[in-house]
Amino acid sequence: EKIARALLQEVLLTIQNKGAGMIITTFSSQIARLKSIVEFGKKLNREVVFLGRSLDKYSTAAKNAGIAPFLNDIRISKYRRQVEKTLHKVERRRKDYMIVCTGHQGEPGSILERLSRHQLPFKINQDDNIVFSSSVIPTPINKEQFAKMEGRLKKSRPRIFRDAHVSGHAAREDLRDIMQIINPQHVIPAHGGPDKTEPMVDLVKGMGYKLGKQCHLMHDGEVLTL
Repeated sequence: EKIARALLQEVLLTIQNKGAGMIITTFSSQIARLKSIVEFGKKLNREVVFLGRSLDKYSTAAKNAGIAPFLNDIRISKYRRQVEKTLHKVERRRKDYMIVCTGHQGEPGSILERLSRHQLPFKINQDDNIVFSSSVIPTPINKEQFAKMEGRLKKSRPRIFRDAHVSGHAAREDLRDIMQIINPQHVIPAHGGPDKTEPMVDLVKGMGYKLGKQCHLMHDGEVLTL
């Protein structure tokens, strides 16, 4: 997350933003990222506004858990009328606001997706900045809907910054470390297709596990008896 924060800082604090609109989208559950965005928004002397139901859901949960006091002063709009009212204000004084919204995967009905369709009272102008502090989750439907949204956004000629983000998934050496810490008797690679599970098999083979004995490559619906 330190790396992601540095990437985000480089984008937000160095791009030309005088008089331009600023829109940022990220994973609503990534509270640490939201904290960084809010802090950088204040450095830019912009009022940060959150738009979207999932942002409200996770932000409210974080505040209730006492882990996100930085959100206490943030205006959050989740319902349609609230969102439209907020965007009317931002439209008039876009240089004074930073919009944080849903839609980093191009999800139908999300705030950014609706902005790309001109369904909300905020017109994206040339030289406005749109920052994706996220990456596209690599599924066919996500890739397709993101590409369509990005294509619509580009017609307004904003400046688009993608991938101000780092993956939250473990890398190969992270997996090796956790294997050494836990020292499991059995390993079942999971949560992915063969392109994700088979490399794990190769990794643990090098650590002494044998496929079919201590390492088990399973498919949905299969039963393993130990």
